Amino acid sequence: MDGQQRTLSLMLAVRALINERVDSYRPIKSQDLLKTLQTLGDCMVDPVFNSLTSQSNLHNNYLAVSRIVSRAEFTEELIDFLLNKCQVVYFELNNISEAFQFFDSQNARGRDLEPHDLLKAFHLREFTNEDEGLKAEVVSQWESSETEKLAKLFANYLFRIRNWSRGASARYFGKEHTHLFKGVNIDRTDRYPFVEQLRMTHYFVDSYNRHDHRKMDDNRIAFPFHLDQMIINGRRFLK
Repeated sequence: MDGQQRTLSLMLAVRALINERVDSYRPIKSQDLLKTLQTLGDCMVDPVFNSLTSQSNLHNNYLAVSRIVSRAEFTEELIDFLLNKCQVVYFELNNISEAFQFFDSQNARGRDLEPHDLLKAFHLREFTNEDEGLKAEVVSQWESSETEKLAKLFANYLFRIRNWSRGASARYFGKEHTHLFKGVNIDRTDRYPFVEQLRMTHYFVDSYNRHDHRKMDDNRIAFPFHLDQMIINGRRFLK
């Protein structure tokens, strides 16, 4: 689900207008706008957040919005535009791959996504049919990681290791370098020799870990890899 920040920003703006421009020292003169704000105030439900960080951020953002709507240059024409001419468009997609592709394309029109977010969207689309059931778990693990730590991991370590191993410069990591973390889809790539060793290792690890003997010895092996090797797209990259 995406759009929470936009929704909360609009709610903060409306709440600030109600508190600062209705029955205040600079009240709105238009009765239609006043009636709209009063109706919104009666039916608006304030969201509840348990996180102290979220509460603090929302409070600080509300104070910032309040200062803006209180200014003389925030005219009734702007208020009318916000309340009566802006629209919230809701999209519902039933396929998670399509959802991430849509998310990727729409965010590319505004503030750029972090390179690791673009890689997440790419590799989720590369999941095989057998791995579809793991997507929710993988997304949950990825989203629970701090974005600053992920950015540092890719920029300061993984990107540099992969470029330096090729004798290339690795000063800055940007979205134009994400191709370095895209490899092969072993279910769609022809049986080239360099892919066969990846395919054999991939299926052997899965077969070993699923074997009934693992229920007795409780032993599992991790997929062996090098940081500079060819990447298997999809689950092997994210998990």
